Amino acid sequence: MTNREIRLIEQGSVCYTDYSNPHILTVADAKYSGKSPCPNIPQCNTAGIVCALDCGRQVAAHVARGKSLKSELYEFSKVPFIDEELWNSLDRVNFTRIKGKAKVLRAVEGFARIVLLEDPFESVLPTCEKCEGAKLEHEVYDSIHEGHITCAGSGRTKRRMTLYCPDCDPLPRGGIIHGEPDSEDEIFRRLSRKRDY
Repeated sequence: MTNREIRLIEQGSVCYTDYSNPHILTVADAKYSGKSPCPNIPQCNTAGIVCALDCGRQVAAHVARGKSLKSELYEFSKVPFIDEELWNSLDRVNFTRIKGKAKVLRAVEGFARIVLLEDPFESVLPTCEKCEGAKLEHEVYDSIHEGHITCAGSGRTKRRMTLYCPDCDPLPRGGIIHGEPDSEDEIFRRLSRKRDY
């Protein structure tokens, strides 16, 4: 749990509050230090692009109220604008435009951690080896066919969770498994051999 005042996280503005300053812990601290205008305000206002830092502050507000960071990032991954371009900055001085769900999730989590006074380089989500963005879990169902004839069997399915990068990988889907698998490893072995997923 952060020792930064919840009201500062919820009502503060990344446009005028420097959350990277670890000495600003309360609304009173922010008022005392004065407004710290973000240098990217003119570009934000003219380009109409969403700010990943503000999204991170909003995620941090839910975490400060007791939600888990992982569940909040999964909720954020469903917002309609996540596939659009967003502003991001590692230092609140140099801003770049980022695009791609995996990269945006990583940026939003990093700034949420700054707001919560945590290490911005740690993550609750696994990292994609290709793009260094965040991987997500996805639930898939595999259809079990007890005979070697299509659609033969009881119609049972096995549910499993699989990781994928929303930018580099296709959305995972289940496959067809012939015969009763002995273990989860056997399911993956059969599916990878058949490439049905």
